[in-house]
Amino acid sequence: MFKKLLSILLTAFILFSGYTYADSTEDNKNHWLFENINEQFAKVMFPDILNSSTKIALLDKSISVKEFNTIMNNFCIRNNIETTFTVEEASIEGLLRKDAFKTISNLIKTETCDVTLPFSDIENIEQDYISAIKKLYSLKIIKGVSNDLVKPNEQITLAQSIMLLQNFNDLLEVNMKKISYKIISRENLGNSTEGISTKEKDDKIILTIIKAFPNPGYNMDIKNIIEKENGEYLINMKIISPERNKLYSQVITYRKINIEIDMHILKNQYKFKLNLPNVLNPIKNKY
Repeated sequence: MFKKLLSILLTAFILFSGYTYADSTEDNKNHWLFENINEQFAKVMFPDILNSSTKIALLDKSISVKEFNTIMNNFCIRNNIETTFTVEEASIEGLLRKDAFKTISNLIKTETCDVTLPFSDIENIEQDYISAIKKLYSLKIIKGVSNDLVKPNEQITLAQSIMLLQNFNDLLEVNMKKISYKIISRENLGNSTEGISTKEKDDKIILTIIKAFPNPGYNMDIKNIIEKENGEYLINMKIISPERNKLYSQVITYRKINIEIDMHILKNQYKFKLNLPNVLNPIKNKY
């Protein structure tokens, strides 16, 4: 699955980007990050971070603009956010916390809330940064490094970036308008054509999804179906990879899922779109 490959390459990029780290032998589970991390989120976005061999020094290392942009591209792909961040020409200098806040704030469509901030160290930063901090603080995406400090001009660390994105991801999931569906059948096909088709049956919509895989070890499932804008519905799919250390014949295999949706919950004009990773043609990273 190309998104899993992207995550692995992303972590490798951070691990081996030319920096050296203190050889700390302290168990990384003692790091504050692991008191707050959602392991499911970490497994998807940063699979190697949960490894006990990951040094605390890595988690507390500041990350560059280039590294942060790489992380953001991965995050946006996973969340179907149509934004791309420059990587090749991005700076290798450390990213300031206020710039990370502004980047996330720009992806949130809601207006800035007029809240009273408790931070005493934001008096000398520009208004657009203060607006970004207000928005993220009101949405509980940031809390500050203490009750009265947010340290906007310090460089953001890998651990802080992970928590920033996790909190943003939580907000996205809360705001998703999920629609209900029922899987009515699954089939393995010897030969077919990839795609998605719909037909109306009584007061139901029957959706058929067919996907080709390189061997019989692969399978697919549905994560959720999200209502977007203008009658578009996004079907987020999951790829189930083959078992490790098990041999499979390299024969193209087609998987088929039939889904039933109540017609009354859909807009009059509806269109379904698949968010299904192409395991045959993973995208290439730009670093």
